[in-house]
Amino acid sequence: MNETERLVTFSHPTRRLGASLIAAIVTLTVVSLVMVLIASRLVSNRIQENARQQRIQRLWLARSGIEVAIQRLHAGSSDYKGETLELIPHSRVSIRIESEPKDKTLIHIHCEAAYPSNQSPVKKLAVSKALRLDSNPQPKKNGKDAEEPDEE
Repeated sequence: MNETERLVTFSHPTRRLGASLIAAIVTLTVVSLVMVLIASRLVSNRIQENARQQRIQRLWLARSGIEVAIQRLHAGSSDYKGETLELIPHSRVSIRIESEPKDKTLIHIHCEAAYPSNQSPVKKLAVSKALRLDSNPQPKKNGKDAEEPDEE
């Protein structure tokens, strides 16, 4: 074996090893980029789903505040003007009652729900409802007037 053949024989496997190494590095880079894209998409979807869940929770808290106000008014609290409640942990529900100046039987219930109230900035959702009060409001069951025994 002469000197030239020996150099060609030794340099050829070295070139093949270098090309394989470069191909492996390029492949790992592409796989890493794809994994980063997938991970960022998953995190983004999780953040959006969490925001959606919190928005729905605020809506139901505000609706619950309206129901609490209606229940308080039907229970005979004629001087009820509203309150602030924590219906579930880390929530704040503010209820405000306004009477119509021209018609005292018409009231407006305004309810503002904040959830979660321990984060900054606090996100809020407001719901309002107009309600006409009867002179003698009684709770109704199945569309009929409910008769409840007096407790003493």
